[in-house]
Amino acid sequence: MNTKNIIVCGLGGQGVIFASTILTNILLACTNFDIKTSEIHGISQRGGSVFVEIRIGDIIYSPIISLKSTNYLLDLSGTEYLNYLPKLSSSCVIIKRSNDYITNSELEYEFEEINIDSFLNAYHLDIKSSNMILLSSLLRYLNFNYLTVKTALMNTPIGDSNLKALLVMLKK
Repeated sequence: MNTKNIIVCGLGGQGVIFASTILTNILLACTNFDIKTSEIHGISQRGGSVFVEIRIGDIIYSPIISLKSTNYLLDLSGTEYLNYLPKLSSSCVIIKRSNDYITNSELEYEFEEINIDSFLNAYHLDIKSSNMILLSSLLRYLNFNYLTVKTALMNTPIGDSNLKALLVMLKK
C-alpha cells in the first residue's frame, strides 16, 4: 500500500481529538497496516488550532507528515484547512463544512463541502453529531463501507447518535 497521510483539524473544543480517535480505531480494526498519529493541542482551551496527523502504510517511521504529502484533510471548522496548505499534496481531498463566506475557487484542490444542517435535519440528528457526518465522508474516500465501520465500532463507546451520524453517509 502507498502511504496515506490524513490531517484532521479544527478549533479547540470541536472534537478533533475525538474524531481522530474514532478514525484511528476504525483503521486499526479494519486494516493490517502500520498507523502512526501525532496530536497538536496548542491553545485548544481558548479556541486555538488543534490538529492530528495520521499516517497509514506498510511501514511508517514517523508520525509527522512532510510538506506537500497530505492525501486527505478533514476540517471540522470549515476554515482551518487554510493553515495547512503547505502540507497538502496536489491531489489532496479537503472535506469540510460548507461556508458561504469563503470561496475555494482560487485553490486547486478537490473539495467535498458538506452542508451539515441539511443532513442534521434530514436524518433528525443532533448538532453534536455533525463531526461524524464529516468523518463518514472521509471514510467513503478511504473505501470503507457501512458494515465494515459498524462492525469495527461495535465495542467502541461513541454513543448511539454519533454512530447513527457516522453511518449516514456510508449508507448512500
